Amino acid sequence: MSAGTSSPLLRTIQQGSVYYFPDQILSSSEPHYFIVINKNPAKDKILLLVCASSKVKEVEQSRALWRGKTVVKIYKTAYKGFNIDSIVDCNCVFEKGLKDLEGILRSGKLKIKPIMDRTIVDKLIDAVLESDVVEEYIKDMLR
Repeated sequence: MSAGTSSPLLRTIQQGSVYYFPDQILSSSEPHYFIVINKNPAKDKILLLVCASSKVKEVEQSRALWRGKTVVKIYKTAYKGFNIDSIVDCNCVFEKGLKDLEGILRSGKLKIKPIMDRTIVDKLIDAVLESDVVEEYIKDMLR
């Protein structure tokens, strides 16, 4: 995609962009919040996304072995785009192409949410870097 394109995503995408859409990789067909964590997502070949869950207790219990280092709670008071407290398991990083997201946007199934505050995004990145299951090439893109 050329830099002169009028893609609404390409014009606005940045670290901390939040998109709400359904993804067939997840067990639920309901839409989820995905947060862009790339340093420069408009220029990278792939987008690195982490997914927020409203099932805070379930995620906390399933990640107890990591003692919370790779999960980040995001309270609805800290991010205006959430209407309930949420949690992100940073052991799972989703890779998407910009064209994939543009297709979801064109289908009407993607909503663009407010940009997430840098302090929260930094916590998400730190948690991804802390993970011993996230692949090194992903961590290299975040360093």
